Amino acid sequence: FDWVDAASVARCHALALRSLESRACAANGQAYNCGSGEAIQYRKFYGAGSGWWGHGEPKKVPIRLASLLATVNHACESLFGVFPLDAGLMHTTLVYVQVSWSVDMETTRRDLGFSTVHGSIARAVARIVSDHRARQAAAV
Repeated sequence: FDWVDAASVARCHALALRSLESRACAANGQAYNCGSGEAIQYRKFYGAGSGWWGHGEPKKVPIRLASLLATVNHACESLFGVFPLDAGLMHTTLVYVQVSWSVDMETTRRDLGFSTVHGSIARAVARIVSDHRARQAAAV
């Protein structure tokens, strides 16, 4: 997933609000990615075949069977408060894993003039760690 600092998210929201208030309305009805700026692709199964969660590619199950199991899972959780199967087996999850989509920030940059406040989250974390270590060294 695309992790981003809270300051960048707040800035993106402020730019979208400004766009709506200016009556230019580029933001009206749009969904924008206010992430780090790196393009991301979500596949039909997040992490499939890459060994995520210590597993390889999931076994293939017919979608009708998976939907039936999700219904049973949901009914048991609603009635008894427990999932007899994995809690992630829900209808919303089945919809999500059947879709491939891409996210980039070109529209956000073009319509709103957005760029991240701190760059990538990895650089921001590295800067915070460096500053912390410098303060610790100065305190000694």
